[in-house]
Amino acid sequence: VVIFEESQSPKNINFTNTSKFTNIPSFKHAISKIIKSVVYIRVIRKNDDGELSFDVGSGFAILPTGEIVTNEHVIHDAEKIMVTDYQNKEYDAKLIGADIGSDIAVIKVNGQNMSFVFFGNSDLLGVGDWIAEIGSPFKLRNSVTVGVISALHRSLDKSNRTLDSYIQTDALANPGNSGGVLLDQEGKLIGMVTSKLSDNTDIQGFSFAIPSNVVKKSAFDIINFGGVQKAYAGMAVIDNIGEGALVESVRKNGAAFNSGVRKGDVITNIEDIKLCCSAQLTEKIAQYNPGDSVRVILQRADEVLEKILILRNNLNTEDLIVNRKDEILLDYGLILRDLTNEEKKSGNSGVYIVSIIKNSVSDEVNLEPGFFIKEVNGIQVNSVDEFIKTITNSQGQFVLNGYYKSYPGEFKYVLEKR
Repeated sequence: VVIFEESQSPKNINFTNTSKFTNIPSFKHAISKIIKSVVYIRVIRKNDDGELSFDVGSGFAILPTGEIVTNEHVIHDAEKIMVTDYQNKEYDAKLIGADIGSDIAVIKVNGQNMSFVFFGNSDLLGVGDWIAEIGSPFKLRNSVTVGVISALHRSLDKSNRTLDSYIQTDALANPGNSGGVLLDQEGKLIGMVTSKLSDNTDIQGFSFAIPSNVVKKSAFDIINFGGVQKAYAGMAVIDNIGEGALVESVRKNGAAFNSGVRKGDVITNIEDIKLCCSAQLTEKIAQYNPGDSVRVILQRADEVLEKILILRNNLNTEDLIVNRKDEILLDYGLILRDLTNEEKKSGNSGVYIVSIIKNSVSDEVNLEPGFFIKEVNGIQVNSVDEFIKTITNSQGQFVLNGYYKSYPGEFKYVLEKR
């Protein structure tokens, strides 16, 4: 074998002398710690003409009770989701929840004592760190590739994705790797592979992963709250010349505005982390909840200022938003939430319809998202728990009374009890 050294002169290398390669790490032990938690995912989709299509991907268990994380695009619009674990045991899976913006989904199988991953801290990663990936490229289950971190906080401008800060590696990824694990030399999860960049592009020769700190937060939010508790700083930022994030605009009465951040400021630090770019700031904000306080350091002309941001949700309040998907609600095609404190202070009452499931009984009577349910059969309801109790105790059909903010007057809908 001939290679070129610094002198550009060829030199024969004897590969039987392994002392020259002692710095190349072995992932044998690390892989043995995590590979049993990696699963193979198959999905069936149906188009508008009723034709079936099939797709595959990867995932990993995060709890022994069968909660599995994968990419949202792997299970998007799936009619059926099937999972095969390391022991070749097959399961039917159900969707717990998904977030298109972060490309993260949680599915569940009826598993007991499943092997699950241990999370590493993606904030501690550095360019040049050795990593490995495990997934199912081209249906080749539990395939391992090895490489290094090529870049951090990589922005890809993916459509429909609010998170735009990825780990770039030179480990090979192909169709089927999406949802697989990115691990460090200790066998800890440091990212979730998302090899699909766009509807028309499959990554080959290099790969991108969602940082583990974002995956962990988002996945457990979906399990505990029914959706990701997204925190917003209320500002648009772009890369600054040099380092940091340049504030391009500030939302009035948002977290940044209320703390004193203004257009033209350059945010250089968040908590104890020095920012390289705007993508890193976005990634850090994604690890917090609405209502959390975050300290930032910013440069304004010749001044260095410290500001405390109280992060907000997409409704511009500081409340945690719990989207309820109880089985009895899903029977009627309803996803509900309690009102926020701000909504109650503004004179609203009842419970709020977040979403209506297509072709459900609620969809058939033309109920729409955004409806405030004030009463059930004339009984006032002030929480989702009260709503569930009332419909459980009702006989036959029940009547929903309420209103939309965008339409005048009150509306009435009749649902048959199931």
